[in-house]
Amino acid sequence: MQEKSFSNRIKIFTFALTILVIWVHSVNLPESWLSLGGFPGFSRKLEEFFTDTLGQTAVPGFFMVSAFLFFRNAPEAFSAAFIWKKWKSRALSVLLPYLLWNGLYYAGRLLLSCLLSRAPGEAGYIPFDPETLYQAVVHYLYNPVFWYLWELILLILLTPLIWVILKNRWAGLLALLLAFLAAANWNLLPVHVVNEDALFYFMLGGYGAFHGKRLLIEGKGAGGGLLIAVALLLLPGLEGLLKEAFPAAAASAPFVTGKTVLFRAAFPVCLFFLLTVSADRLPALKAFVSRRSLPRFMENNFLIYATHYILVRGINGALQRALPASLPEALQAGVLLVAYFMLPVLCVFMGLWGSRILERISPALHRTLTGGR
Repeated sequence: MQEKSFSNRIKIFTFALTILVIWVHSVNLPESWLSLGGFPGFSRKLEEFFTDTLGQTAVPGFFMVSAFLFFRNAPEAFSAAFIWKKWKSRALSVLLPYLLWNGLYYAGRLLLSCLLSRAPGEAGYIPFDPETLYQAVVHYLYNPVFWYLWELILLILLTPLIWVILKNRWAGLLALLLAFLAAANWNLLPVHVVNEDALFYFMLGGYGAFHGKRLLIEGKGAGGGLLIAVALLLLPGLEGLLKEAFPAAAASAPFVTGKTVLFRAAFPVCLFFLLTVSADRLPALKAFVSRRSLPRFMENNFLIYATHYILVRGINGALQRALPASLPEALQAGVLLVAYFMLPVLCVFMGLWGSRILERISPALHRTLTGGR
């Protein structure tokens, strides 16, 4: 029962993160409206809050979940066989879908370029040559949201080293501190094997797998974990005090970056602990997370993630072209703000609809494109 509850909590949690990712790419109000008063200015600031503040915590949450699930069943002693088994699993669930979706996005752009008869040198022309094919498939040239999967693949390759570093509780804490400092001072580093903040989030999830299983899986002490997470969440609020005591340090780039990294790590942790504590205290939620299966739309996160970008770009573009320029700004803001908050609903619906059709046409292709999710 605990295993099923934990599995469902992870699915609910990643579904919430998926909604936040959609909002990251759904901004449809002009940035210049930030300086406006009234409803247009408020609408743009509201979108900015969900996109640039809450939305930016989604991918850190995904990194932490991915690391926890990678290491959660790791044996006490380092095992090359365990790593190899996990690598083979992730080759099917991460690497193969990454390459295929990148290829599909490239093929779609090529087809559009041909249909519009774009010539070399024209805007929208997409070349077909080995170099572009490599950049498109391996380096997500035409699928920008898959930068996350590229970083995740690199981090998965580093898991043997991460395991050795994190296995000892105190050495792991020191490593987390060093990873955080690297993320806060990334612009001073001469070499970037991976994004330093991604490394910090991934290591944080890995540390939880090695040293926090009872807390995360069984919910033992989740209330205390929630308090710690809230405390971490509130730490950036000390900025005013730090500015008075250490004005130069508080204005420095490392402080600003570190504050952002800390918030982006703390918010997903807080969200997960809040879900765990609520599921333990609210009978209806406890029954829901203990179900044999969740509603299918909550288990379709990878397909939604892979397809949402083109949907939100297309819908927002069509809306902005359709709205008359003579329409008052307040009405434009109202229409676009409603669309902004409805886009996750539409993406979830389209993902569910597409998943069912694809599964009916070819279950094997469906498993391949979704990584078996």
